[in-house]
Order: sequence, then structure tokens, then C-alpha cells
Amino acid sequence: MKQILGELEKRLDMIQGGNRGCLLQIGWGGGFAAKAAIGDTSSPAYREILKKMPFYASALATGLPFPKTRRVVYLENTPAALPGWIHLEWMGS
Repeated sequence: MKQILGELEKRLDMIQGGNRGCLLQIGWGGGFAAKAAIGDTSSPAYREILKKMPFYASALATGLPFPKTRRVVYLENTPAALPGWIHLEWMGS
């Protein structure tokens, strides 16, 4: 897991160093944050809207932080990977 985090950090440093591109979360590992245009889910009005959606209502009813933190893939009971990260590079000027 440390190796994977290290590789993500290296990739981010490379991108911030002037290379074109960005890191994106997509798919299963991206979770709610990768699918929503609003980042502040603590707003009472926003949470009321989400509570009306069956998929999110049960998660909000637990009282646990929402959205959940990043998912981790385990192999042999050991954290092994963070799914859903890609490096998007674009060509051209």
C-alpha cells in the first residue's frame, strides 16, 4: 500500500512540475465524490435532497461521515491498492 501511495505522490509531483495532465478518480474506487459536482455535502439542504434518494438514504441514516473515505482493496487481509485512479494526459498546445 505504501508503494502505491508513493507512486501516486510521484505521479502528482510530476504533473505539478509542469507536465500536462491530472489525476482523476473514476469508477468503483471514485465513490460519491467522483460522481458529484458539489463538494460540500455537509449542507443541510443538500443532505435533505440526498436522503430522498434510496441509494444514499441508508448511508446518511447511519450518522457516519458521508461520503465515505476512499475504498481500499485488500489482498490476503493486507491493504493492497486504491482503485479508481488514472493519470489523464492531453497532447497539443
